[in-house]
Order: sequence, then structure tokens, then C-alpha cells
Amino acid sequence: MQLLMAHMLHDKAWTNKFISQNHARIASQYLLFKDRLEAMGVRVVPAHAGFFIWVDMRPFLSAPTFDAEMDLWKRLLANGLYIGKF
Repeated sequence: MQLLMAHMLHDKAWTNKFISQNHARIASQYLLFKDRLEAMGVRVVPAHAGFFIWVDMRPFLSAPTFDAEMDLWKRLLANGLYIGKF
């Protein structure tokens, strides 16, 4: 596996194409997700890099408590959306 990866990374044309395509795909999915969240009234912090999207979910809490956060998290998870909490 390491030998295969070494050969791939030494192929500058392939590596540059891969990075370019990957960047375009991540940007496209970010914009799609951001636009859908904003259409639902969710505030989104503009991103400049990375695989994460920061959102303000306070309007969807029943109360400003940890228990309300956990209830929202569980509802989202039950509907197929995992949100990592930090």
C-alpha cells in the first residue's frame, strides 16, 4: 500500500488533478449544505477551509439547557444527521 501511494504521489499530474477535483467537490458540497441550512433558517458561520460547517442551533432548542441540546442532538441523529459537539 505504501509503495502504491508513493507512486501515486510521485505522479505530479495525477496528484494536482486529484487535489483540484477534491477541492471542487468539497466546495460544491459545502455550498449545497450551507444553502439548505440557511433556507431552513439556520445561521452558518462562513467557512474558508476544512471539512466542517459551524451552525447556530440555538433557535431549535426547547430551552437553553444541556438537556435540551441532548434532545435536539438525539432527534437529529434519529433522522440520519450526526452532529459532533465541541
